[in-house]
Amino acid sequence: MTPGSFISLLALALCFWGLARRPRDADMIVMGCLGLLLATGSVSVQGGLAGFSNPGVMTIAVLFVVAAGLRDSGAMHVLGTRLLVTPRSERHAQWLVTGPVAGLSSIVNNTPIVALYVPLVRDWAARYGLSASRLLIPLSYAAIAGGSITLLGSATNMVANSALRAAEPDDPGIGFLEPALIGLPLTVSVLVYVILLGRFLPK
Repeated sequence: MTPGSFISLLALALCFWGLARRPRDADMIVMGCLGLLLATGSVSVQGGLAGFSNPGVMTIAVLFVVAAGLRDSGAMHVLGTRLLVTPRSERHAQWLVTGPVAGLSSIVNNTPIVALYVPLVRDWAARYGLSASRLLIPLSYAAIAGGSITLLGSATNMVANSALRAAEPDDPGIGFLEPALIGLPLTVSVLVYVILLGRFLPK
């Protein structure tokens, strides 16, 4: 094993360990590991910083700014109070969470949608005496499934599209609604599964 390979594996192990111990400092941990790789020459500067010029990555960063604007302006709170109405049952509450989240995740990247919805759902669950875990786990599944409907919905889709266009410059890339052929049936299946079996989730 070359020294560069050893340092790369060490940096990867440190990154996983740091993310497990201090998830709130994810940005500092990841940048610190990247800095270690760059400082030791394990990766080139061009290769280490290539992600910052990736259109998919930059699109995700812009969407986080949009999500922060929605949160700080109060628009997300207004939307949440309109969608999260008084639940008739736990199953109804799960539908009130998963349906809108899946829909929003298909038109806005699902990562900021989850970040915005989690505090709203926690407060809503506490207000009506509901189990937060039985709402937040379905929320996660709905966001992942909804993000598979369109190109913009998932960071994975956008990064894969960027990689495809970089490898095949003449390829037009993935169309905006092209993933829907698989993503839409998948989302419906996930929602039905969660609503029917959500009562078996741990509290």
